[in-house]
Amino acid sequence: MSAYLGKLRLQAFRNYSDSLVSFEPGLSVLLGRNGQGKSNVLEAVCYLALLRSFRTHTIGVLRQWGADSFVVEGEIGSTEADPLAIHRLEVSYGERRTLALDGNLVDRASEFINQFQCVPLVPEDIDLVRGPARERRRFLDILCTQTRPAYLGHLQSFHLAIRSRNAILRATDTYPEHA
Repeated sequence: MSAYLGKLRLQAFRNYSDSLVSFEPGLSVLLGRNGQGKSNVLEAVCYLALLRSFRTHTIGVLRQWGADSFVVEGEIGSTEADPLAIHRLEVSYGERRTLALDGNLVDRASEFINQFQCVPLVPEDIDLVRGPARERRRFLDILCTQTRPAYLGHLQSFHLAIRSRNAILRATDTYPEHA
């Protein structure tokens, strides 16, 4: 699937009160002085694609100062089979996160993410080379979920199996060692 982000609307997201950014298929370049919000736009794109920020694990800090919630909306266009098809994504985060795809509420994040590919590379990613293996695995897992949609389900099953195995290993009185 070849999809692109055509429009990005931000409400109370970082330094944006209510803004609309339009993109064309292909390369887009953001220009501006330091502190104008270029990285915030990139962070919003990443959050819309992956439901995670590349800058923080604390989602509440994405809200504009003093705001109770934030909204990130996007229009995703296709350059393949039906180039006129537009899909709308919306993430709102107040007391809890709400996801909508084409106006329909989505319960599971796995049904929402990866509507378009987004692979952020930031200076801190030097840790992919120098840092712990878990960071490399995390980066590759994110990349693989975008290029192979079935990978996310397999990854979730794998993590569930690991958690179950570890629970059994910790419960020695329930599952005693067998000689």
